[in-house]
Amino acid sequence: MITFTFLTWLRYVLIASAVVFTCAATATAYLIKIVPAWQAGLYAIGLLLCIASFSKLAKPITSEKTLKWFDRESLRQTTFLEKLPVKLLLFYIFASAALSLLLELSLIRWQASSVDFLAFFKNFGLIACFAGLGLGYSLSAARTIPLFSTIILVGYQIFFVSLLQFSTITNSIASPPTVGDQHTLRVALVDEGSIAYWLAVYSILALLFCLTSLAFLPIGQLCGKLMSRLKALPAYGANLLGSLFGVVIMTVLSYLWLPPIVWLGLCLLGCLLFGAYGARSLMLGGVVSIVALVLLGLPTRFAYSVVHSPYQIIELEPADVHGWLSIKAAGYYYQRVLDLSEASINAFTELKLPAAYYNMPYKIHPGAKNVLIIGAGSGNDVAAALRAGVEHVDAVEIDPAIAQFGRLYHPEEPYKDPRVNLVLNDGRAFLRKTHSKYDIIVYALIDSHALSSSSSSLRVDSYIYTVESFKEAREHLAPHGLFSMSFVGVLPDMQAKITKMLKMAYDGQPPLTLMTLYDTSSNFLEGADGKVEVPPEVNLSHYMVKRTDLDPNTTSVDESTDNWPFFYMPHRRFPLSYLPLILLVLSLSVLLVRTINKAPLSLHYMPFFWLGAGFMLVETKAITELGLQFGNTWLVTSIVVAAVISMAFISNLIVEKVKLNNLILPAVLLIGSLAASAYVCHLGHANTLNEWSMTAILTCPIVFSGVIFSILLSKVEDIGSAMAMNIIGALSGGLLEYNALYLGYESLYYFAIAVYLMALISLRRKETS
Repeated sequence: MITFTFLTWLRYVLIASAVVFTCAATATAYLIKIVPAWQAGLYAIGLLLCIASFSKLAKPITSEKTLKWFDRESLRQTTFLEKLPVKLLLFYIFASAALSLLLELSLIRWQASSVDFLAFFKNFGLIACFAGLGLGYSLSAARTIPLFSTIILVGYQIFFVSLLQFSTITNSIASPPTVGDQHTLRVALVDEGSIAYWLAVYSILALLFCLTSLAFLPIGQLCGKLMSRLKALPAYGANLLGSLFGVVIMTVLSYLWLPPIVWLGLCLLGCLLFGAYGARSLMLGGVVSIVALVLLGLPTRFAYSVVHSPYQIIELEPADVHGWLSIKAAGYYYQRVLDLSEASINAFTELKLPAAYYNMPYKIHPGAKNVLIIGAGSGNDVAAALRAGVEHVDAVEIDPAIAQFGRLYHPEEPYKDPRVNLVLNDGRAFLRKTHSKYDIIVYALIDSHALSSSSSSLRVDSYIYTVESFKEAREHLAPHGLFSMSFVGVLPDMQAKITKMLKMAYDGQPPLTLMTLYDTSSNFLEGADGKVEVPPEVNLSHYMVKRTDLDPNTTSVDESTDNWPFFYMPHRRFPLSYLPLILLVLSLSVLLVRTINKAPLSLHYMPFFWLGAGFMLVETKAITELGLQFGNTWLVTSIVVAAVISMAFISNLIVEKVKLNNLILPAVLLIGSLAASAYVCHLGHANTLNEWSMTAILTCPIVFSGVIFSILLSKVEDIGSAMAMNIIGALSGGLLEYNALYLGYESLYYFAIAVYLMALISLRRKETS
């Protein structure tokens, strides 16, 4: 019985959360050396005894009384959905899809901002949502739909994560002790750290996966049940439009910098409205929702000001003697808002070091008139340029919240100076679009810490730190111009990587590398016309030292390119920490399917699996490639996702109206367009197509795959099973994306071609059988 199995999962997840918290707390206590190992062991034993008692308290969850109540309420939910008027079904399908996608985007973003290390395990939240949705669609014909349990599970996940935050567990295990702060420079967790560290990380990941998947199971049932009451293509069209609306809502919420309490509050309200079949169900759901939102609204970050920008949580902390304010981004120190004017330096002599750091490019290259600063932040670099007397500054900053803090709170008010042009955009996109020449180009401290795209394994600064980006920056240098790049905490292998990449961009000329005594950041300097030398009249010895502790020619490192833009991985290898993650996801997914869905999905729907996997790969590649063309910003990503859904809708509409049945032509066009996209991406920097031609080529595979999917969908009898297999395929495609960490993003097209060929082969076998 589905109800009993679902309740059993709820019971064990509840018990597991206590076990996970115990393991994480004990491992963290040992990890950060609060207590010695033997005391941590006694602490764990005591908590486990409490858990044993707690498990008895959880036993009534699967009691006969609870089972009858749960079954009755789930049946009432199903009856309520079956009695919805047919003339309004398209609207309800639209609304359920909007709720599904909005909840998916909200949970993924909230998890990544609340559990710091989730930012290093990309696609984890998306895969967990897909697992639950796929299983839910496969059970859409079941007689019970426990939609109210989605509210309970989301609420409990908020409670559990809040508990982790208040206990500081997530902050304590964000960086393993063997690598310290350098851990934040990696695109993924590397194979370093203690057993206690990995025990804490993977136990939390396992529990979050179960909570998220189980929460989305009823959502998948809801969407599948409503779609099954109409013909396949009109139902699928309404589903796509609803998904598009969900993206639009999240885009608006992000634009307004609204906090998670608003995103998830809207989702819980949507669940309540779909579960409005009785007063008791509304009361229960309403109480749980209010408690969850109260927990979500409690302050876990005690800063002067907390803002949810479209990218991350930005925290403003009170001033200290070194500056007016301190800014944290995604939970990590980002920068201080410094007053480095002459009067301030005279008042606080300790400001001489940061002043020398920011003023350095203008001392080495005096008389600069036109300056470009990429990663302008709150304005410290801009203020330094203005103090040097430049005539014009293009200040590029991707995060509008950080720029706004600079406008409001920077004591030197650099963004109010008429000489400054503040550009809210991705630095790489600006380089591609501008025609200006600059005397100095400054790559400021752009490091995005844990900040990553929710649609791929890329960080938002990935395309800034590539060989092609350095070459484009050089093309915009004026004769005798200076390129200056700053980076904090450079390890020897990272210095070797930066040096190697700059040599490739500057005809083999190694950069002049200086290490500042302010925050141990390294500055890499290159000249447009050759080697950079510090003028003899400029004495920086009290503030900087020339870094010569490594010969880059003796270290084997791999350069970052637009195809393999993983700057924070010095060596091209598959991160070992992802292997346990993949095994964990696959094991839990199989366990969920085997225990909850006793009737396995028919291989008759296997083509939909391959189509889902291929579509996920093509969508990911489109997002990364178009991000490179138009800017790797949150708005570009939202527009690309909305465009992908829109193209799928148009393809479905064409199939529905034109009555397409032949798969041969769209299949040939699909494989051909994938090959063309792969070739265009392979050309890379040598590609001469404009951005709109590139967009047309990159999006053609989405249109043709959408046509094939809709043609097949029009012929199925069970739309729920077809959608389930498609979503499970998308989950598999998300796992395949991890191969880009070693093979590069161009490989995703070759994987997509192979996957779509498998779809055609399985379709052929189905027809012959």
